[in-house]
Amino acid sequence: MYTEWMNPDDPKASARSLDRMSGDFQFTCPVVHFAAAFTNRDHAKNVYMYHFQHRTVNSPWPMWSGVMHGDEIAYVFGDPFRRVGAVNYTDKERMLSVDIMTYWSNFAKTGDPNKFLNGSWVPSLRGVYWPVHSHTDREYLEIQTVRHNNKSAFKVKECQFWKSYLPQLIKDASAPVSAVSVERCSGCRCSTREWPQPCSSSTHSTLVLSTSLLTLLSTLLVGAIL
Repeated sequence: MYTEWMNPDDPKASARSLDRMSGDFQFTCPVVHFAAAFTNRDHAKNVYMYHFQHRTVNSPWPMWSGVMHGDEIAYVFGDPFRRVGAVNYTDKERMLSVDIMTYWSNFAKTGDPNKFLNGSWVPSLRGVYWPVHSHTDREYLEIQTVRHNNKSAFKVKECQFWKSYLPQLIKDASAPVSAVSVERCSGCRCSTREWPQPCSSSTHSTLVLSTSLLTLLSTLLVGAIL
């Protein structure tokens, strides 16, 4: 999921994979889960979700870092319009800043990023409509310099991996071998099959199962890191 298997030994690819993995675990997926939970809890309140996809042209950070957490803040506060600043912005980036300031200010004034205080709408002025985030389709606005896009189901596969699959895998792998053996055996014989089997056979099977789960878990984690 994170490893670029066509070139798994490339150190730059490994750095990108580690960056995506840590970003999903620490920042992206908690926001995705929060938005879904809030939407499902209170249907009377609208949730608007976005994915900022523009990397500042003259960013001082290395290329492999991509679009970093918090990069959009400079555009929210109009930093591209500063006459003297640490970053030299392009004309397209200044237009992007106008769009973002419009969405954010509209939301602060009206509760809807698409609606101006005078009642007019962003789409009526050739802007892109920002959809409401629903629990079923998980809509969001992809923000970039070329054209903003309406999309849905942002990183559902990756976030489900961190929320459900990996915790369950760890739980199964860490299950005590003795507890399973005692549960399956009665006295010195096991009663889980048609013919009684020695308890040692059940213990061995359980040990092999737990070892296999641990091996699988290790493979997944190593693959994700690499």
